[in-house]
Amino acid sequence: MEAEQVILAWKCLEQIKEVLQKVQIQGSWYNKLFGTTLDFSNRRPPMQSRGIAIVTGLFQVNTTVQQLKLNHCVVADDGARSLANGMTFIPDLQRLELSSADIGTYGMRTLCNTLTKMKNLEVLLLHDNHIGDQGVTSIAKGLKGLTQLTQLD
Repeated sequence: MEAEQVILAWKCLEQIKEVLQKVQIQGSWYNKLFGTTLDFSNRRPPMQSRGIAIVTGLFQVNTTVQQLKLNHCVVADDGARSLANGMTFIPDLQRLELSSADIGTYGMRTLCNTLTKMKNLEVLLLHDNHIGDQGVTSIAKGLKGLTQLTQLD
C-alpha cells in the first residue's frame, strides 16, 4: 500500500470514528501506529526504506510524535529522504533513534537539513551508520541551534 493510500485510509477511519488496532507493513504487524512514541526498532524482519516511507507519510495525520525509534531498521539513504520529509510534520520530536540504520553520507545530509528545524530535539542516536567525514560535517551543521539537545551518540 502506498503512503498516500495509507493516509487516505486513516483519514476515512478518523472521520467515521473507528479505531484501527493494527496495520501490516512489509509483512510485520504494528500496534499503536498513532501515539507519541513509535518504536520500530529490532523487528524481524527489519523495516526497510519502503516501510519507512509509509510510516513517515502518516506523520501528515499524526503530528503528535515525540519519540521515533528506528534502530536496526534498514533506513538507508532512500528511507532517510522519506524520514526527512515526514519529520517536517512532527516539529515536537524530542527523541530520534537511528542507530545501525544503514544510513550513508547522502542520507545523513538529507536528514540534517531537516534537523535544523527540530527545536525540541533532546536525544539523537546515530551510531553504527556509514556516514563518513561528510556525514559528520552535515551533523555538525544540522545541530546548530538545537539548544535542547542533551544526548548525541
